[in-house]
Amino acid sequence: MNFAFHKARYLKSLTKHIFILIISLLCTLNNSGYGQKYVQDKKVKELIDKVDYFTGRDNRKALSLTMKLINWGEDRNDRHLLGMANVRRAIIYDLTGDTKYASIYFQKGVEFLKKENDPGELAFAYNNFGIHYYNQKDWNEAMKYYNLAISEYKKAKDEESVIITNINKAIIYKNLESFDKALDIYQKCLKFYTVNFDSTMQLTLNQNIASLYFEKDNIDSAFAFAQKAYSFRTEDMDFPSQAGIHVLLSNCYIKKGDYNKGLYHGKIAMKIAEENDLPESKMSASKALSYAYESLGDSKQSIKYFKIFFELNDSLFYKNKSDEISEIRAKYQEKLARDKDVMESRLEIEKLEQEYIVLQQENHAQKQREFYIITVLVLVGVMIVSMLVFSWSKVRTNKELRTKNEIIESALNEKDLLIKEVHHRVKNNLQLIVSMMELDSVNIDNPEARRKIRDTIGRIQSIGIIHQRLYEQENVTEIDSSIYFDNLFEEILRTSTKEVKFNVNIDDFFLNIDEGISFGLILNEMITNSIKYVEEKEILINIDFSRKNDNLIMSYSDNGNISSEGEVKGTGFGMKLIKIMARKLKGDLETTRIKGIEYKLTIENYFK
Repeated sequence: MNFAFHKARYLKSLTKHIFILIISLLCTLNNSGYGQKYVQDKKVKELIDKVDYFTGRDNRKALSLTMKLINWGEDRNDRHLLGMANVRRAIIYDLTGDTKYASIYFQKGVEFLKKENDPGELAFAYNNFGIHYYNQKDWNEAMKYYNLAISEYKKAKDEESVIITNINKAIIYKNLESFDKALDIYQKCLKFYTVNFDSTMQLTLNQNIASLYFEKDNIDSAFAFAQKAYSFRTEDMDFPSQAGIHVLLSNCYIKKGDYNKGLYHGKIAMKIAEENDLPESKMSASKALSYAYESLGDSKQSIKYFKIFFELNDSLFYKNKSDEISEIRAKYQEKLARDKDVMESRLEIEKLEQEYIVLQQENHAQKQREFYIITVLVLVGVMIVSMLVFSWSKVRTNKELRTKNEIIESALNEKDLLIKEVHHRVKNNLQLIVSMMELDSVNIDNPEARRKIRDTIGRIQSIGIIHQRLYEQENVTEIDSSIYFDNLFEEILRTSTKEVKFNVNIDDFFLNIDEGISFGLILNEMITNSIKYVEEKEILINIDFSRKNDNLIMSYSDNGNISSEGEVKGTGFGMKLIKIMARKLKGDLETTRIKGIEYKLTIENYFK
């Protein structure tokens, strides 16, 4: 193994540590990135603070809070808030390794923020977009977004954020081995932190500059900056950085011919690496010690530490290669699965298209049969009228009346059959629509769009249930309330992924089709909202239909928890639909909040 490989390893480790520091500083500096618009909005500010706090600590909690921010932004039609929320959602996906959705939501957040006058928040979005591409080793895209971030930070007159983003650019130049460009940026940044004293940044920048000079074989400059970095060390400095400084000083002393001091710093680096289980630092220290002992004429110790270096170098090399192979294999398997899903979806679409054509043909034939039946009934009616007009005798009249009654009864039976067939067809067509929507939702990447499609499917299914019940029973115009609502609850439970328990009390009464659809849509929205937002392990839903005098009173509640006044979930399209259906039923809807949310719908004179 040659010494150049050792230096490359050392630079890679050092780059990693400064990159972590830069990300940390950016998060701190941009906590004020709500924009001036939200400084006075205490609720929004507190929620953003919570998102930033949990990001990286509890990403699942952070994502849940971010979705609340997005809901607020949609309710207010606030593009600025939607931009901030989507950028934070992208950062969370980036941290969890879901780069596909991270890229989508970064782009979405940037599009919102570009329409607003907040360069600080837009710069924050650009900078994190650059970090996203940096993690994927797409240096060109990362550099593009870092430059955009610098431009916006300059508009916001945020000098320190400009400096930090430039350090991110320097890290990319290091990876591209453009050492002169990286060196120029680091030295300009060091001047800033010398004037605006920051010992941590001075330590890190001096150390990085020293490593670059060492890479350029400018040992005197490397040694000078390494000593400066060493002078800024503190007790709370992280162990990899401590070991890195000692390795750098050890290498410089060895190059300068002071082998004893090189040996001294190499031993300190080795001790730090062994005590804190730092394999890369241990490998660098063993390499330096091997050279120091060799220069001092101690071949035994030189060979010992060279063997340690050689073993660590091979193990780290094969580990990295194994990780790369695993990553490539995972991406290949993902592509195979995606291609298989696409092919299956296409075949399913073709099958559905064929079924749809057959259904259209059957529907056309059914309409023709209905037309012939109605025509026959009209002709029979004309014949009956003619017979009545020309009937003079009582016996003949009675006989004709009996014939007419029989024909009318037969026609009514035919009508009932036709109505049942219509209900059956409506139910089947609604199910076909649901199937097509479920198929389309598979190809939609946007979770919000998929959620809205699922909500619409639930509404369609609640309508389909009443047509199914009217088709199955003798009475084709009214349905028993208990039967209908039981079927509705069963369908919702069937599609729910959560544990739901119903506590139901329903007085017996009958519903016509319009009332059934209205009540079905109202209950579907209320139950769906409970399933979405109640955070208990078991969701308990209480439903009561009571008759008081001639009034019908429907009560609904769940075991959810509302954390603060005014925080009502489900105030979007679903709540509007509930209010519209309540007005259609001529009812008065009341909403109360004590522990969870409660609804009370009163319909006066319903039973008159």
